[in-house]
Amino acid sequence: MRQVPGVPLDGSWERPGRNPLAGAIAGLVICGGVYSTFGGVVGGLVAALGAVRDPSWLASGRLVDFLVEYYRRFQVLILVVTTVGQFAVFFALAVALVRSWHSSRPFRYLSYRPPSAVELVLAGVGAVAVVPLAEVLDRWSYLVLPPLRELAAGEAALLAVHSPWQAVLVFGAIAVTPAVCEEALFRGWLLGTLRRRLALVPAIAVQAVLFALFHMSPLSIVALAFVGLYLGWLFERTGSIAASMTAHCLYNAAIIVVSNLQPRWLADESGGFSLTVILGSFFTVAVVLMLLELRARRRAAPGQAAPGRRQRLPAAAMQPTGFAARIERDALVGPTVVLAGDGVGGRTPAAAGALRSLEARIVPGFGCNLARFSVDGRAVIDFDPSLLLAHGFTGTPVLYPTPNRVRDCRFAWKGRVYPQRRAGRDIGEHGLAHLEAWEFEPPVADAEGSRFTAWLDCRAGSPMFEAFPFPHRIGLSFTLGTRGLRVEYAIENRGTEEIPFGFGLHPYFTKLDGGGGTFVSLPAAAVMEATPDLLPTGRLADVAGTGFDLRRPVAVGMLDLDHVFTGIEAGRHARVEYRAHGFAVDLEATPDFSHLVLYTPRGGRSFCLENQTCSTDAHNLFARGFTDASGLKTVAPGAVRRGSVTYAASASSAMPADPAASDAMSRALKRSRSTSAE
Repeated sequence: MRQVPGVPLDGSWERPGRNPLAGAIAGLVICGGVYSTFGGVVGGLVAALGAVRDPSWLASGRLVDFLVEYYRRFQVLILVVTTVGQFAVFFALAVALVRSWHSSRPFRYLSYRPPSAVELVLAGVGAVAVVPLAEVLDRWSYLVLPPLRELAAGEAALLAVHSPWQAVLVFGAIAVTPAVCEEALFRGWLLGTLRRRLALVPAIAVQAVLFALFHMSPLSIVALAFVGLYLGWLFERTGSIAASMTAHCLYNAAIIVVSNLQPRWLADESGGFSLTVILGSFFTVAVVLMLLELRARRRAAPGQAAPGRRQRLPAAAMQPTGFAARIERDALVGPTVVLAGDGVGGRTPAAAGALRSLEARIVPGFGCNLARFSVDGRAVIDFDPSLLLAHGFTGTPVLYPTPNRVRDCRFAWKGRVYPQRRAGRDIGEHGLAHLEAWEFEPPVADAEGSRFTAWLDCRAGSPMFEAFPFPHRIGLSFTLGTRGLRVEYAIENRGTEEIPFGFGLHPYFTKLDGGGGTFVSLPAAAVMEATPDLLPTGRLADVAGTGFDLRRPVAVGMLDLDHVFTGIEAGRHARVEYRAHGFAVDLEATPDFSHLVLYTPRGGRSFCLENQTCSTDAHNLFARGFTDASGLKTVAPGAVRRGSVTYAASASSAMPADPAASDAMSRALKRSRSTSAE
């Protein structure tokens, strides 16, 4: 997915089960239909009125004579209609549709960001150099279809400049207007959305073909496709629509200049560009492409992929006890941050039980989801990109500000009720943060580890503010070190009221060794009683002597749970063991994580062990007087509250499961189905 940091995907085409690419294609059809209808009606009226006033010009025998006279007589009106129509339809209507269908921040979605001055210059120089190459493609078209040459002569009359005011009109309508409007439609909207589903080359190729067909000009269809490739490539390499706008404007401006001046020193005997000019243009375009590619790679952090390109470090580049950080562009989910460490155990690869490598993958564009955490190449977190695209639950959703379920999609705080609604939709589980695109800084790495920071600002006008109207920033820091991955949250209160919140991480752990070979333990002394719809009542039950006592490892396959646990023993942590693979993952949480949720669906390929700073439905439990059981946390105005969970990987020796505990669990589950939140 093409994701610009800080772009909320909260439009109607971004809802689960809908394909945003279909929305972009529909928008292209709508804009094209409206513009063609508008231009056709106005153009027909103009021609009819002109014929009534002076029918003699319709008597032109040849098509080229008719076109020349038509464009000469009605040049001003045609250019004005073109300008008004493009700004009204390709720009204003397109932006409105993007706002409604994709994002409440349409200009960010369309990648309106300033590139560097050097990139603008290179883009412009390359665009001017493209003109002779496009002209060569046009001339080849004339050989296939000779009548196109007459059409070219007729359309040249539209570009004629005979006075200063006419120059302003022609350059404004033919150079500036398409650069602003068509780039918003084709590169910003269409290509940006294509990149959410397609790899770089297919996406650029598809938009280039559609760009050429959209102009409905058989004269230049091949040349327009070629220009579309160049503009699409610029957009991807610079990450900004401003670069492709600049190139589009200068390309059209160069055509106007050449059409009016017709400099002989550029032409050969046939009237086209000379071979010297063509070869020089080819060389210039190649140099521009190379320089922009080098700038894109240099702009990326060390080890990071340039925009639009997937990059993996070769194994030889990772030295023992070495860390790396990079960004990869995934064709489906967009920018993916990769934190990697090799030789993190500090032992030689031959050492028995050594953990040689760790890797974490984070997708900031979809809720800052920890999509993968791998130990020695084995993914311990299950991830399904198709679920993430549909805003389903996979990887590690961030649960904030209401972990897990909320009774009736609303909560109470200090006498006020806060409906949990976002973009017109009730939100009843897992909070709001996992639905947002997070802003982030490039990841970094050094000898101590690799790090990545992302944040989400909740302020008036932001999607999350509707349901949680407390001005603040939530930040996440991911640090991959020799022991594992540390995930730290920070809540900064920027308002004047106390903020009530809960925070949780919802990893979907894989059953690498199957249900019988993957073990789990959690040091909880109590389990929360819950209603049939998985909402805690506030009452706690002691786990001692019951099947809910998981303080010793139990095979996940023996369990059928969806429960909230609390009463975490000081100094102890939840643990997942993959005994056949010889390692375990400890969930080392700071004391503010007072609750754990264990969800073990039978037959599934994954299960969930979730650290939470509060219980499910914590706000409503707190309002009902269950202040301790709820575990609800607050942040005072101007204060910052932090906490962390470390997924610490270590070698693990085989330990037999406790049969008594497993049998007790089975009996307990048959007797009771008290539940908790997934």
